[in-house]
Amino acid sequence: MSVTMEECKNTLELTEQELNTLKELVQTINTMKEQNVLKDLLDLAHFISGATRAFNTGAVIKMANIAGTAVETGDRVLADLGGMETINKVLDAVEQAKEDIKHDTSKVGFGSLLKLMKDPGVQNGLKFMLAVTKNLSK
Repeated sequence: MSVTMEECKNTLELTEQELNTLKELVQTINTMKEQNVLKDLLDLAHFISGATRAFNTGAVIKMANIAGTAVETGDRVLADLGGMETINKVLDAVEQAKEDIKHDTSKVGFGSLLKLMKDPGVQNGLKFMLAVTKNLSK
């Protein structure tokens, strides 16, 4: 059954402007149908619906809980290490070491290692490295 625009206008009591808007809307929908845009939009709606259902599954909730636990553990480790200040010191030390060895042409031998062992800073660093290594093997 086909309805004329005049019948539509009279039945729905539309103004001329509303009737023109309705014409444009119908033309747009026809164009979208002809170019398969409506089908694409329906496919997209089905995809979004499926994705929404997937995000509400137990697996996603479990992954979120694991991520939360990882963040809490990371915060604890960071606090145990002395916070961001300690991490920044380590990063600064690494940068400085990179600069130091760029210009250092000396040879490293057993004698120079023994001499370095007397340095309190080197001793503390070695103690720390040994403690970390020992705790990693637990």
